[in-house]
Amino acid sequence: MSTVNELKRLSRLHAEGALSARDFEAARDALLDDVQDAEVAEPLDTSAPLPETDTKGVLLGALGAAAMVSAGAWLMGAPSMVAGTAGIAALGAITWIMFKDLDPNT
Repeated sequence: MSTVNELKRLSRLHAEGALSARDFEAARDALLDDVQDAEVAEPLDTSAPLPETDTKGVLLGALGAAAMVSAGAWLMGAPSMVAGTAGIAALGAITWIMFKDLDPNT
């Protein structure tokens, strides 16, 4: 049984009155003593400069891909509104994929 499930079971037994507060705390502490401490990861080095990115080229590439999706949908017989929406959706997805890992605080 996982530690979380065991804690839930102990909590339920305590709430139902099957375990006194002292017994619950003893069982909880014994259970948590068996849990290994997680290793702490080294902090990231934020002083290192970020690599330069050709933002203009990246955005032009995303626009080109979106235009290709839109044109492809239109050539396959989709109405103009649907083709345009597909292109815009593709542009949004590509932009999100490319920039999702950027820190919003910078």
